[in-house]
Amino acid sequence: IAQEFVTAKVDMIVAFSTPCLQAALHASHEIPIIFSSVANPYLAGAGISAEDHLSNVSGVSSRGPIKQSLNFVKEVLPEAKRIGTLWTPSEINSEYYLDLSREGASELGMEIIAVPIANSSEVLLSTQVLINKKIDAIYQISDNTINASFEAVGKVAEENAVPLFGGFPQHTRLGASAAMGWDFFDMGYQAGQIAIKVKNGENPADIPFQYMNNVKLHLNLIAAKKQGVIFSEEIVKRADEILDIEENNSSSSDVR
Repeated sequence: IAQEFVTAKVDMIVAFSTPCLQAALHASHEIPIIFSSVANPYLAGAGISAEDHLSNVSGVSSRGPIKQSLNFVKEVLPEAKRIGTLWTPSEINSEYYLDLSREGASELGMEIIAVPIANSSEVLLSTQVLINKKIDAIYQISDNTINASFEAVGKVAEENAVPLFGGFPQHTRLGASAAMGWDFFDMGYQAGQIAIKVKNGENPADIPFQYMNNVKLHLNLIAAKKQGVIFSEEIVKRADEILDIEENNSSSSDVR
């Protein structure tokens, strides 16, 4: 697809994800490329620092708040030691997040138990394999393959009453008890602002790579109850969004 854009002589390529950025970089060194939702643009080949990067590239990194998320897991489950996660070896962003998770967990006296997958069809069975490794909780790092089947992770976590924490906020809508990360609308908007600058004549080479810094906390109290997770009143007050059962005990959800 990226090569088709080059053939069509488009004015700009917008890449949403690490694989899309890699494809765009391979296709053109001249057409402006604006990226978003890319964990580590340097590993993708876009440059070596926020200011020192390819002359036709700029964008917004989605590098997640891994250590902050693991601190949150520790806050909720202070006795947790073995934290499970799935990861996809074929995705450089997944390996990057796994490395950050291992580093952050070690600093907190925890251990990351990782199970690799090759494609999204393996998520359900691999999550069960993870459960069988006697983990205390799952902190699921975010990658494209696992995100496509995250509901399967939530299903297994619920069936086994294992606390599940997600790698980006939308994971709470797919079965995670809690998740921390960025608002992808805000990230897309920020990338759009860069695209406007380039459209108006600014050189991408002069626009440093940007990062998100407004961490969102989402809770799913329905999932938490099924997974045996209890959030303190203080944590609930901190949440930016909460999914909960209405007071009349109906099956509908209240979102704030």
